Amino acid sequence: MLTPGKYNQLKVLETLPMGVYAIDNEQDSEDKVFIPYVSDSYTEGQIIQAFVYYNEDGELQGTCDNVKLSMGQFVSLKVKSIIRAGAFIDWGIKPDLFMPRDHLHSKVQENMQTIVTLFHDPYKKQLAASSKIEKYLADAPENWDYTQQVDLLIYAETPLGFKAIVDQKYAGLLYKSELFKRVRIGQSMTGFIKQIRSDGKIDLQLQRQDQGGRKDLVSQILDDLQAHDGISSLTDKSSPEDIQHRFNVSKNAYKKAIGQLYKDKKIVIHKTHISLV
Repeated sequence: MLTPGKYNQLKVLETLPMGVYAIDNEQDSEDKVFIPYVSDSYTEGQIIQAFVYYNEDGELQGTCDNVKLSMGQFVSLKVKSIIRAGAFIDWGIKPDLFMPRDHLHSKVQENMQTIVTLFHDPYKKQLAASSKIEKYLADAPENWDYTQQVDLLIYAETPLGFKAIVDQKYAGLLYKSELFKRVRIGQSMTGFIKQIRSDGKIDLQLQRQDQGGRKDLVSQILDDLQAHDGISSLTDKSSPEDIQHRFNVSKNAYKKAIGQLYKDKKIVIHKTHISLV
């Protein structure tokens, strides 16, 4: 069965001057999809990957072009225009992707980037976008490896911090009080799980705060010292910006790491620098 909104594995059924007809290669189906204006020369029986969507007449159509958004994804896309009924989004193919007004975030404006996801209305035979994405995010699983790095996509700012999509599935929050670098909406970055709350939401952090995370930073500092003749100008008095630029960690984490190195008698802390013993 063809799945609109995703790339499907198709078998070319018929070739025409204006494109090809193809069917689902994985299941017996009589549903055909037309792929117009293909730049490559395909042959009957050939297996291809094509994105399946609806054309302006509500008919299934395919494309082998790069589509910027598929079902289950959350992506920052450009708003091309806003009308009374909603907005149109640039998703890399024609027609532009429609976003109904009841799925339109109040802050969306023309020519701005906004985080959207894709949903399928089989009754209207339509794929559409939504910028009200929290309803499409799942609660975090109970068992989570807290040492594992996760991918974050920042989608909103609150008085407490920045909301982020975790691994394209879950909702999380980075607290402003714990940030050591600038964060903006639409930004992609990596982070770690701090805790999973009782409501299924996730508290996030940009660096590991456990013993394993400190060991990683200690190793980085030692490597940096060895690469610079055993001397570093970064001390516990250095600015947070200089520390973040060098090691991408907070000043507090850096101070704990060099404190551990000093305790282990691996470095000497001077007024202007630190050095290997």
